[in-house]
Amino acid sequence: QIASGGFPVVHGLALMAVITTDPKLNLENPLMIVHGEEESVHHRPTRPGDTLVLTPSLVSVEDKGKGATYVARVTAVTPDGAMVNDQRATIFVRGGGSGGERPSSPRPAPRERGDEVAAFTRHVDAAMPAAYAAASGAHNPIHLDDAVARMVGLPGVINHGLGTLSLVVGGLVEHLAAGNPSRVRRLSVRFTDLVIPGSD
Repeated sequence: QIASGGFPVVHGLALMAVITTDPKLNLENPLMIVHGEEESVHHRPTRPGDTLVLTPSLVSVEDKGKGATYVARVTAVTPDGAMVNDQRATIFVRGGGSGGERPSSPRPAPRERGDEVAAFTRHVDAAMPAAYAAASGAHNPIHLDDAVARMVGLPGVINHGLGTLSLVVGGLVEHLAAGNPSRVRRLSVRFTDLVIPGSD
């Protein structure tokens, strides 16, 4: 047995939270945090019974004008130092920047898309945010309480980005890796929109 390709976010989550809520970062309202990007590189699969040594670090903090980004990293190695996985999360803090308009930096040319390699639909059950929070330890109220989510400008409870990613990874493993999660070597995703529980 091995863990799914998205599993390392679970053991790294508490350390990511410690980094991104450090008082030195002057984050006024953690409810304004949303996940921007996630990357996970697997040097080998995570297995039940593994003992892992986790090391967190803050890679960068960047003022985006009307928001700010924090890039946090967590590496997982075996007790003898062999790398298991390396993950980076880009956290976007709505309203966390200086407030001004910032000149846009030149964007790299988009990569040319190849042929579509998989197409599938997954339903996001209305109960998924609560179930994902229980499984992952991610209890941000914007994923659990409609009133809190609306208070910070969201349309209501939104699905955890990583919960949505777990559905995508499951579909990719099913369609591209013959159901074998050990074939996942790297995941890299940018979250571009909200996912509302109950939607496809």
